[in-house]
Amino acid sequence: AGGDDEARKAQRMARNRRAAATSRARKKEHLESLQAQVDRLLSENAALRRRLSDAGLSTADGGGGAAEDPGAAKGSGAGGPGGADAHEAADAELGLGVGLVA
Repeated sequence: AGGDDEARKAQRMARNRRAAATSRARKKEHLESLQAQVDRLLSENAALRRRLSDAGLSTADGGGGAAEDPGAAKGSGAGGPGGADAHEAADAELGLGVGLVA
């Protein structure tokens, strides 16, 4: 009886290890998919900010909160301090991945 219990326990542990490995692989694929989506959206966002800048429109976020970079509200464009690059860098630093264009 003790040998049967040990065998069942070993089988259960092996099954659990396989399930855990499958779960980790699924999670890794999901994270890679999300990262690809973030990269695509950041690229799209940068392109849209460039189009706005080329059209002479501001790329500042429309929130109007006190925490905003004052340089962004002055339409400094993509290259200046507080521009699209600064927003994307801040978003990336915060783990947000996507800055919104208002």
